Amino acid sequence: MSALSESLRAGREPAVQSVWARRFGVFWRSWETRISTLLLLVMIGVALVPTSVWPDTAFDSNLTLRHREPGLLMGTTDYLFGADALGRDVFFRILMGTKLTLLIAGLATLFATIIGSAAGLCAAYFRGWVDMVVSRLVDIMLAFPILLLVLALVAALGQSVSSVIIVLALSGWAGYARVIRSATLSLVEREFVEAARCTGARSGHILLRHLLPNVASPILVLSTLNLASFILTESSVSFLGLGPQPPAVTWGALIGDGRNYMYDAWWATLFPGLAIILTVLAFNLVGDAMRDAFDPHTRQ
Repeated sequence: MSALSESLRAGREPAVQSVWARRFGVFWRSWETRISTLLLLVMIGVALVPTSVWPDTAFDSNLTLRHREPGLLMGTTDYLFGADALGRDVFFRILMGTKLTLLIAGLATLFATIIGSAAGLCAAYFRGWVDMVVSRLVDIMLAFPILLLVLALVAALGQSVSSVIIVLALSGWAGYARVIRSATLSLVEREFVEAARCTGARSGHILLRHLLPNVASPILVLSTLNLASFILTESSVSFLGLGPQPPAVTWGALIGDGRNYMYDAWWATLFPGLAIILTVLAFNLVGDAMRDAFDPHTRQ
């Protein structure tokens, strides 16, 4: 029996490797995905840099340098993206804002994924009143305009990093629940689930060990796409002044600080806006590539 099990395991490993090799080949085949992935890795690396590393020009006000033009236009490396209304270096403030912007979007995506996936799995598995309650909650959440809902909740909970994370997670779980419920409904009547029930497996074991791994692909793709959505939503909230308060720095807050000086210092809003655009575009392209890679109908 041991020889038979070893031969079966040896035959299964190349098959599993070929599946993941095919998925990676589909994911990595376009140059847009490669550039987007490298850009996101650079962003994550910048976010991991301690705040103490950034120069004093990113924190300290210097009114003598107020609205200094970008060094890109002057042929120098000093104040590469110019200075804001308080004489602070816009380039380093954008790099500083990377940490908090990605942290808020990442944690909000994590919490929304956990809540929405758990709700979708339970609704599809238990059916009955559980499915009815979850479905009605999802319908109610999706009926609200997302930005209006987020602004109302932030105003009620307060303007802090934790409040924005909680609000974004509460506004985003419904999309996960609807997709995961639909994916799970096609699995609960499959033979492997019935076999697990016949062996006396508990509901929690079936949900975590049998159903969750089979819906991991749509969860991963949704999480990547939701990261981009949460970055945009957080930037909108911070732009309106309801996000984390100074000295916290986010890209949306940088645009909000520079909006009153767009004619005199356009660089104070242009470069943070470009950071948002490039990051959201990169997440969307990576999410599309992951969706193609995990699509069971994709052939390479």
